[in-house]
Amino acid sequence: MNTAEASNECNNSILKIRFVLNLYNRRKNGFKLLFGLVLLIFLYAQAKIAVHIYDITNRNFREIEDAKVSVVILTYKKYDALAKLMSSVLKQKSCNYEIIVADNGCLSETKTVVNEYGKGMIEYLPLCSNPGYAAGNNAAVKGIDESSDWILFLNDDVVLKDESFIHNMVTLGERKSNAAAVGCKLLTSSGDEILESGNIVWNDGSASGFGRGRKDINASEFSYPMPVDYVSGTCLMVKRNIFTDYGGFQQDIFPNYYEDTDLQMHIQHDLHKEVWFQPLAIAFHDEHGTFGTEESAELMKKSSNIFYNKWKDFLKADHFSPPYSNKKEDEQKNYISQSG
Repeated sequence: MNTAEASNECNNSILKIRFVLNLYNRRKNGFKLLFGLVLLIFLYAQAKIAVHIYDITNRNFREIEDAKVSVVILTYKKYDALAKLMSSVLKQKSCNYEIIVADNGCLSETKTVVNEYGKGMIEYLPLCSNPGYAAGNNAAVKGIDESSDWILFLNDDVVLKDESFIHNMVTLGERKSNAAAVGCKLLTSSGDEILESGNIVWNDGSASGFGRGRKDINASEFSYPMPVDYVSGTCLMVKRNIFTDYGGFQQDIFPNYYEDTDLQMHIQHDLHKEVWFQPLAIAFHDEHGTFGTEESAELMKKSSNIFYNKWKDFLKADHFSPPYSNKKEDEQKNYISQSG
């Protein structure tokens, strides 16, 4: 219930009380004692309703403001990009958060950026052997505040659009009772093209970014909150207890790719909870800084096969067939962007 709805309900209670008081004043003396007792009961009930409405409304706002978020940033030798991300994170308002930077590259410039922006308030974790996405984030999570409600994983090559980004993510997560993870709208670094508005997982284990390649970034189909199959680990907020109960990202099985998708399959198919897309939270992603090497393509292919074998029963039962041929790579890349 929002503030306007609560105000209307309270006003309705006041009108009811005034109406009953007018009836009371019109009664003859013989009936006033009995009617007075009924009136007292009625007034008590209306007062309880008003207090309950006020408490629910304010508790919702308190919970959102007080919900603590541990922002985990994984970085690897991109200190300039990290500086842009740090600047956007530190501008966040109306939220309660801490920041942990897990450094897989250990350049002196990276440590300088953390010191300059954090001023001693950011936890820095050097992981100089470059253990990968899953292990690096898992190591960082071990050091977060145990009172945290949510963990927000961010790659170092994203920038949060505005100061309400984290607040919008937490608001959706807290208000959707079955939400266990939340993702944002990812745009290109120039901000004029959609990379994903959530993702679709097909029954062969492949995936497509919803809206990928579309230039109409504010189109209605990309502008309302909705449950999705998964959101990219580039920007993924997940409930802390669910993440830790699962043992974090399954780094022994998925050291570099599909660890985020595996976690969200667990959330939906094992726990029967939901992953939500929040269009009010927008981030710009320099995607070219993440992918592209033959080695990464080979690792992704290997993880894709492992992912399919692990989840094939659920994929076949609950997910649609991909609307393209595996041999037609261009169709695979462009189908979703051309649809609608």
